[in-house]
Amino acid sequence: MKSELGSRSYLDPLLTNPDNDKRYLVTLLWMPSIAKIYEARLFNVGGTLSNLLNPDTKMHFDFGTKTVLVQNHNPITFMRSDGSPRDIDVITDCPDRQKYLLMKKLFREACDEARKRHVPFPDISIEPVMYPNWPAQQKWRQLVSSINEGIDKQPSLVFRNISVPVDPQTLTPWIYMFENEVNLIGLNPFAHFLRYFMRTPGPKQKDMEYVVTDEGSRLYSKLSLLQRFADNFLEAATCETNNGLNYQELFNSWIVFIEKLMVQDDFDTRSIRILTQSYWNTLGKTLSRRGNNSFITQFATKFTG
Repeated sequence: MKSELGSRSYLDPLLTNPDNDKRYLVTLLWMPSIAKIYEARLFNVGGTLSNLLNPDTKMHFDFGTKTVLVQNHNPITFMRSDGSPRDIDVITDCPDRQKYLLMKKLFREACDEARKRHVPFPDISIEPVMYPNWPAQQKWRQLVSSINEGIDKQPSLVFRNISVPVDPQTLTPWIYMFENEVNLIGLNPFAHFLRYFMRTPGPKQKDMEYVVTDEGSRLYSKLSLLQRFADNFLEAATCETNNGLNYQELFNSWIVFIEKLMVQDDFDTRSIRILTQSYWNTLGKTLSRRGNNSFITQFATKFTG
């Protein structure tokens, strides 16, 4: 398979579209189609989903079809309320490393081409599932946690010397159905919430900050909002048969990983914890919103997840 902007039939209309919001939406829908070509699964994580939610949002869960109907959500826009551009955060599950690298190169080329044309385009942050036949991770370079699959197809959450096996069912894709027939694939709402505590050692300050609703009558933080949807999901799960699945118990291993990540006191983990927290309390929020696919933005994404 070649990269060389192989899906130019998608790319050219995308980059020539003068509407920033439509370009962002088409990019969100274009990426899964590319992943399918490379026999990969793609999960939207982080702000790509979270930024569409607000205190008035309602979720309805179908445990049979693994779908979430999302109502009263924020519009899908390229620019944040503060005028900074949004990015796109995804997990890619592609056992064939060469295909993964070609897909990653294609996404990077799309960003580079947009920059050459001076077209506003979202930064794309890709987190791959790591496989045993891939080159071993260099622990000293690992600043964010990862999902690793073992030889026995047993997935684990990994951060340097911390490794906790998890049930494969916790990584089952769920489809989030938004208005105007826009469907985005992600993890279930409980897993989506927990990732904010495990991507780096501890949640980011910006995700805990309280903001005021447009009406100015309610305060909420991103994490408080996501916790509400996670609780709603677990409550709905107890009312379903779910073939005997207990989602609270299913995710016990995730909680164990988060606890280890938070209390591990070896020099490396403690240093990364202090470093990332200091970063997000100072430059992180500003750099993460630089946009325009700048080198400094790419570095900040790799540094912090």
